[in-house]
Amino acid sequence: MPWTLRKRTGSTKAAIEPRTERSRIEDRFERDLREALQDRPYDVLSSVLLDNFVALTIQSETPRGAVSRETRKRVNFVIVARRSGVPVAAIVLTTHAYGRDRRQTPSEVRGLAGKAMVPVFHLDPRRLVGAPAIAEVLEPHL
Repeated sequence: MPWTLRKRTGSTKAAIEPRTERSRIEDRFERDLREALQDRPYDVLSSVLLDNFVALTIQSETPRGAVSRETRKRVNFVIVARRSGVPVAAIVLTTHAYGRDRRQTPSEVRGLAGKAMVPVFHLDPRRLVGAPAIAEVLEPHL
């Protein structure tokens, strides 16, 4: 005797929206950073290894920072001048980045030869929401 199974007529679970590619908080911060700098002569590079430079480390709460010589430092974003390619500022996110960002091989910026002083911002992407907030923090140093 063959089995006769009834078909389900309705779904008991609500449909879940698929996660888009750029939905993480670090991705939102990168989008807002690029939007904040779109009218300026700067480009944004992500996942960069800076080599042999002087760092002016700036926390997000204080306008001043400490100066130190760095031989190598991995940063989340580097703002470079469009024409010369010289780093103007670097950003390290204070949240832990897991997944594809840690597996991605960082690109290197060489040729600084210890002559460049680069402000390194330690920013929390959860507090800086939107391009105007990011532009306000970076404005005095660009």
